[in-house]
Amino acid sequence: MSQSSSLIAGLIDIYVEPKKALNALKSERGWTAVPLVLVLLVPVVLISYYFLTVDFEWMVDAMFASASPEEMPPEAREFLTADRMLIFGVVGAIFASMAMLALSALYLNFLAKMTDTAGDFTYSNWFSLSVWANMPAAILASLASLAYYMLSGTNQVGLDELAFFSLNSLVTQIPLGQPGASIMGAITPFSLWSVVLVALGLETWTGRTFGKALLLAAIPTVIIYSVWAVVSFG
Repeated sequence: MSQSSSLIAGLIDIYVEPKKALNALKSERGWTAVPLVLVLLVPVVLISYYFLTVDFEWMVDAMFASASPEEMPPEAREFLTADRMLIFGVVGAIFASMAMLALSALYLNFLAKMTDTAGDFTYSNWFSLSVWANMPAAILASLASLAYYMLSGTNQVGLDELAFFSLNSLVTQIPLGQPGASIMGAITPFSLWSVVLVALGLETWTGRTFGKALLLAAIPTVIIYSVWAVVSFG
């Protein structure tokens, strides 16, 4: 079965011929560092550029206008500064990404052991798969948001507007601060793309049919969004 000939080729193939990259990833255990740096760094670039250039007073006004006094008490305004938001945004993005990747790998490792398909694969292999599968959601989505912001011609663009490709922006259009806005804003073609890449990895590495692999790959996402929906919509 054909596979990517190099790390650079793999970084391209994961978008256009993912099975070639995933086939190579089975044996190339040193291919995790570069995509991991990209997955963590590219969103940080977006966050940093946004908070360094956005009309911060306008953004804070918009945040308070869309939230209730219980969610955003007036005294919270003194705490919100551009520097703090930048630091929290960067640290939060890195922590959230690492936690998500670690949990995804834990699930895949547990799944392989419970179904006797682990073979020679270890937790580090599944972590590597999680990193590569997350590249569209982390890299392409961030670059699309960055391009949208830079081409908007204004620095009065809300954080929710950056995800112009989300289900909320394209379909539901629930106002920021209303029930369901956050969950609909988190569902994007890029996040679904990542689920498909995990499924392709399971298919390639364990010999499952794609249908069964897709079902297994989607379980964590379905659970997370189901709980989120219950909380959001009551």
